[in-house]
Amino acid sequence: MILDSKIEEKLIEIVKKLSLDGYRFYHALAAVYWIRQLIKKGGGDEMILVPTMYLHDIGYKSTRGKENTHESYQAAKESHMIVGAQMAEEILKEMNFKPDKIKEIVHLISVHDKLELLSSFNEQLVFEADSLSGIDREKVKSNFSKEEYEKYLKSFEDNRMPLFKTETGKEALKKLWPIAKNYFQNS
Repeated sequence: MILDSKIEEKLIEIVKKLSLDGYRFYHALAAVYWIRQLIKKGGGDEMILVPTMYLHDIGYKSTRGKENTHESYQAAKESHMIVGAQMAEEILKEMNFKPDKIKEIVHLISVHDKLELLSSFNEQLVFEADSLSGIDREKVKSNFSKEEYEKYLKSFEDNRMPLFKTETGKEALKKLWPIAKNYFQNS
């Protein structure tokens, strides 16, 4: 099922308003791009997965401090999923999403960074789209200093790269990773 364009416009408006910074907004847009690529090649319900990607990081606004470090994001990982899921549930109810869709979207937001728990097809797709948007330097400029970016990349390489399962995700990772690794040399 395809997401209605009016619903999508409303989601974009909400995410822009709730984004901690420009990076989070563009990260969400890139995550939506990547989830659509994954759906196109491997299937999935756009009515669940696209809203999930728009809303997956809205919890950062109220859970992360002012410091822009890799550690500050790591410290807020758990709380941003909990707060974001609660916020998303209210937003989706106001937008008259069906209860079963709300339940699945809220679940996906509440676990999207719990890498050790990824088990369902939807959880895997959300993980891969989120991860790809995190290193897609053509769509989203990093908001980290060079030192913090290097910490992020090391964590990504150790913790996220080994968990990619879809062929589409693996192929995209092969293309994006060299660009991400050379980001500061090319800027």
